[in-house]
Amino acid sequence: MRGIAESCIARSNDFLWRGVGRMSYRNFCWSLVWNITYVCNGRCLYCGVPKEKQHPDAFRVLDTLSGFSPKDLLLLGGEPMLHPDIVEIIPEAKKRLKGPSITLSTNLSLDEFLPKIQRILPFLDRLQVSMDALGEVNQRIRGINGDLILSRMVSISDFISRNGLECQLFTQSVVTAESMAVLEEFVKGVSKKIPGIMMGFAMVTPYDSPHSIARDRNALAKFIGIITRLRRERYNVNICDRLMDAGCGDIPSSSDRESVYDIGAKIAGAVRCRRQYFLAQVLPSGRLWRCKPEYFTDNYRRIVAGELGAGRYRNALRSLCDAVGKMVARKYGEICPFPCICNRYMEDILLADDVRQIPAHNLRRLTGRFTPQEIHSANRFLVRHYGRGISEAVASVLCGKKQQ
Repeated sequence: MRGIAESCIARSNDFLWRGVGRMSYRNFCWSLVWNITYVCNGRCLYCGVPKEKQHPDAFRVLDTLSGFSPKDLLLLGGEPMLHPDIVEIIPEAKKRLKGPSITLSTNLSLDEFLPKIQRILPFLDRLQVSMDALGEVNQRIRGINGDLILSRMVSISDFISRNGLECQLFTQSVVTAESMAVLEEFVKGVSKKIPGIMMGFAMVTPYDSPHSIARDRNALAKFIGIITRLRRERYNVNICDRLMDAGCGDIPSSSDRESVYDIGAKIAGAVRCRRQYFLAQVLPSGRLWRCKPEYFTDNYRRIVAGELGAGRYRNALRSLCDAVGKMVARKYGEICPFPCICNRYMEDILLADDVRQIPAHNLRRLTGRFTPQEIHSANRFLVRHYGRGISEAVASVLCGKKQQ
């Protein structure tokens, strides 16, 4: 009997992957997150990205992307600066993908990165530097001395200023208990060297990870309190995770509810997500990993397979039913348990009532990158599925000339 149950669950799990996971759906692919390599020299304690020893052929991957017209391209890894073709692939991507806003993420771990970055900067809209703290704290967390990273950031900032480039330099940090203890010192130390720099902070996912402060209500409140105080002091800091009012029992929409900066806020464990219709990840192999529904089906496939392998058939069946509910009954993954992982600004822009609601750095990057036909297509889709479309004021700016 147990063998029959295992076989039935395994076949259902296989159907979920091959059937539901491969069903076609609308995705505009306006945000492409390209994991250009999984080779990395960092040693981040909380990282779950698989490390590889070989770099993929980036130009072959770009061939597969040439049919898209993304508005935003984010290059991640691994460590993208270790890819041997990084200097050549970025200007080529700018040309062949019809001029998207390009962001490159790097840990700035080596001095040899600097001359390469200087050659790349004219083609970048943003350079994202991954660091969590200054000095030895960052060394323990990421394996790279934070003071060395900051000195390289200052050099890059000076280069941008001297050459009149439009590239924006900012930091992206992952908050742990150790880095939170020196967060204020980190923000003030970086901002003193590079005044006004934008600094983003996200928590370790999944939120129940041993390294995540989201598991501890007091730690979370302390983190929100620090960011709130720094914002009042005019530091350009931001929490990247979706926060919500602690009294709210609903699953918030990622476009209808703004993040709050209040010590009583809580993490949104799941959100109803529209960004899945605009975002796709590009794996190093070149495979286009569309956010909806492949991410969810693959995640559940692994969970169910693991439960089966351990002989926990009830748990496997429970996870399978949960997957079917999310993938099928709720339109293939509208509910996302990882609200901090992907960029939400695309949907925030498209569904804003007024351009004044849109952060200036995001509006600047996307102004003039859309055609009227693209806006019309997205507007019809959003109105049909969500009863809310793109305002005329926002549409005119997105289709207009790029602001100077």
